[in-house]
Amino acid sequence: MVLVNGGTASAAEILAGALQDHHRAMLLGRRTFGKGSVQTVMPLTRGGAIKLTTSRYFTPSGASIQGKGLVPDIVEDGAGDAPAEILHGGAPLAARDADVRLGLETLRHRRAPAAAQLTARAFVP
Repeated sequence: MVLVNGGTASAAEILAGALQDHHRAMLLGRRTFGKGSVQTVMPLTRGGAIKLTTSRYFTPSGASIQGKGLVPDIVEDGAGDAPAEILHGGAPLAARDADVRLGLETLRHRRAPAAAQLTARAFVP
């Protein structure tokens, strides 16, 4: 199981998409951010610059991540907290982060499927 949410972006999103496409892990949580592009800043002669999209990332199955994100196999309901709003303190992570709490609760009540069941996308709501 891989816990994902709106804070899962860029390389983490690409890895999660590859694990999901190759049926190596199920994604649990909320839709990911949707950062599937590489932008290059090119300086201009008079001090300005231009930002160009120079690459796009795709999952192994060919799906674009850009602007859409990944949909988890097990979708948790609710808005959840944005990563920047998670309080930093002495409390355990599960007490500070609603997504982690929901993920742990889901794992406690569901059995992880065998590899053969991943292909069938078991537990999809």
